[in-house]
Amino acid sequence: MLELKNINKSFAQRRILNDFSMVVPDQQIVSIVGPSGAGKTTLLRCIAGLERPDSGSFLLDGQPFDPVEDRGSERKIGVVFQDFNLFPNLSVLDNIMLAPKMVTGLSTKQAHEQVESLVESLGLAQVIKQYPFQLSGGQKQRVAIARALAMEPAILCYDEPTSALDPTLRDTVGQLILDLKKRGITQIVVTHDQQFAEKIADQVVTVKPLNA
Repeated sequence: MLELKNINKSFAQRRILNDFSMVVPDQQIVSIVGPSGAGKTTLLRCIAGLERPDSGSFLLDGQPFDPVEDRGSERKIGVVFQDFNLFPNLSVLDNIMLAPKMVTGLSTKQAHEQVESLVESLGLAQVIKQYPFQLSGGQKQRVAIARALAMEPAILCYDEPTSALDPTLRDTVGQLILDLKKRGITQIVVTHDQQFAEKIADQVVTVKPLNA
């Protein structure tokens, strides 16, 4: 279980998050919704260790936890970015294997063996030799998810997972997130899409601009 307690964050004198608290139970999906400028992405970046809060604390399974310092081989938080952030010069397989090889020092063969079942379960086996420019939006999404899962995080976060996709693919992404829940993966989904959030989430947390 992940707990956020009284998280505060400001940029250039503007308060974005004010004493924000939240609990993310194990093996559940929590959606964070709100309008642009409400602080959804800032909150996600703090959870993922990409931004350090000005104050506040995190607990993971009841123990103090610093996402910024979580950079070891057993990384706790994985992130799927809105624009996927795939390396265009690497194949699908190399994109997925890169982190296990660089962070844990696995050989190419060892990394391949580690991600093989992951590639299969996400329906990517037929495109592992292709490059990002050859993929559909839905395929890029699955590659980004596979890359994050390759590090076996305790919690997987998504930043607007449906925003870069054709609307017809929204339900496919939602089903994928629900399938990952069945595998015991705790997930946090930041989205502006209230309907999507309510469809997939066990809990919907709404954030609003502080000057609203």
